[in-house]
Amino acid sequence: MEYMPRNRMIKTEFWNDEKLATVSRDARLTFIALWNLSDDYGSVRGHPLWLKNTIYPYDEIKPVDFKKWLDELENIHVITPYDGEGERFYYIRGFTKHQVISHPSLFRNPSPPVTLTEDSDSTTGGLLSERERKRESKRESKRESKSKRIDSFSPIFIPDFISSHTWADFVQHRKLLKSPLTDRASELIFKKLENWKLKLDWNPDDVLNQSIERGWKGVFELPDGGNGSFGSQNKQKGRMTSIEQIKKQRQEERRIQNGNSG
Repeated sequence: MEYMPRNRMIKTEFWNDEKLATVSRDARLTFIALWNLSDDYGSVRGHPLWLKNTIYPYDEIKPVDFKKWLDELENIHVITPYDGEGERFYYIRGFTKHQVISHPSLFRNPSPPVTLTEDSDSTTGGLLSERERKRESKRESKRESKSKRIDSFSPIFIPDFISSHTWADFVQHRKLLKSPLTDRASELIFKKLENWKLKLDWNPDDVLNQSIERGWKGVFELPDGGNGSFGSQNKQKGRMTSIEQIKKQRQEERRIQNGNSG
């Protein structure tokens, strides 16, 4: 299973949190790293060796020492282990309350037991307080609204698995079809593309290019299981001049309409 680390926020109160002060410095640093490796719902793979090699790839740390740091965090109840699909995971208590996730990804890990999420307290030291979380959420909404007033999508809101150039072409394509993208429509398209990429290994750019060339507003499955003209062959053709094709198509439509009206 592939994991893409995410940026997370740390409050200044993290450094003088009394509960975290009872564990070692290495345990506190490991705790922060778990936030980065967690999915957007507070769950992270719990295999100690995988965690150690991912968090400290350049340090010579004995597995037994790293496991002690995890045990320290367990003992103060900021992380709780659980099993799912034959693997061990950790649930970061209070994670979803105190992290601002503007565009949550799909679930990547088995969900923790309901008892864990219901009993999750607010003692995840150093995460955002409820008041600060709401404040940051408002700031994020203002920044996003301001960005959406720009003529095209800002790359900062485009998932890493989609080319910013291809997405800009698709945004322009929708404008030419007089059906500009809304925030909600973009979010749904992102999720659909991510799902196809994870389950079917389809290139999101191929899917978008298919919609652009064929004049579709939405995104649809690739023909021949992704092995057709928009699959592996399309990767060798380079980026298509799809925007020019749409413009020519609309010019031809206007020419025909003007001819009929005459």
